[in-house]
Amino acid sequence: LFRSAAVERQDVSALAGTLGADGAQQSWLREMAPVLAAWRRRRRDQSAVDRSRYRVAWHPVAAVPDNAVLTGLWLLVIPAAPGGDGLADECARVLADGGAQAVTVAPGPAELDREALADLLREHADRELTGVVSLLATAERTGPMGTLVLVQALGDAGIDARLWVLTCGAVAAGQARRVNAVQAMAWGLGRVAALEHPQRWGGLIDLPEALSGRAAGWLRAVLAGATGEDQVAIRPTGVLARRLFRAHAENTPVQPWRPSGPVLVTGGTGVLGGHVARWLADRGAPRLVLISRRGAAAASTARLAAQVCGAGTAVTIAAG
Repeated sequence: LFRSAAVERQDVSALAGTLGADGAQQSWLREMAPVLAAWRRRRRDQSAVDRSRYRVAWHPVAAVPDNAVLTGLWLLVIPAAPGGDGLADECARVLADGGAQAVTVAPGPAELDREALADLLREHADRELTGVVSLLATAERTGPMGTLVLVQALGDAGIDARLWVLTCGAVAAGQARRVNAVQAMAWGLGRVAALEHPQRWGGLIDLPEALSGRAAGWLRAVLAGATGEDQVAIRPTGVLARRLFRAHAENTPVQPWRPSGPVLVTGGTGVLGGHVARWLADRGAPRLVLISRRGAAAASTARLAAQVCGAGTAVTIAAG
């Protein structure tokens, strides 16, 4: 600790005393002190970055029962578009085989509107619901939008039952390495919904292609709360839970990122967005699209645009 402080202060006398350096060696230390101090600062900064670096890993959940019991009335919300009927039927059987009563709601494209869907859900709001299971995220064209509208509409309809969002192939868990990018969006949305509405959020469950046998029982166990997990992937070999682990920096040199095309910055006219915009312009972004609630009416927007354009980057500012 003493040597580190002495290095940062470039205190040659303190370093020489600690190391027992003679006169000639002190002269060498005096020349090396700035280099050592810069090295020490880089190590300190890298250590701070490493403490904030994490990665996602999937770990097996031990002893998951395949005979869990479900009770009460559940809403099963499925996409009305063709192609999802098989999975919807399997999920309905999972609920029924566990002892639950399931009511299916299949909003059409016209009902994937916050107000329209809330009206549809209000038909069940006076019933005591145990949970809501949604397959809307599995619809390729409307999955993310439908899931968002459902979260909003459930609140508008006064339904406090916990919502479970189901996907199929949305996460790279187990042997799966390729993910469905559209359905993966539901996981990002779901983690935000969990923070904003913890009292009526159940969790995210990624399903295998075939939901039968033990996999069906494991789904019932997760829905029943038998695992205590809210972000899981069910695979033929078992149930995997999402975890965050510290990730150490690799020793290979990292090439600085250079934008090769237009870059969209949301919140682009705010204080942080302005820093990001100038940073991108300094790195050669050919064009920036800065989106914010007020757009060009935001304070200091003209100055920001001038700074970005002065760096040789075209800029478009819009409200949205």
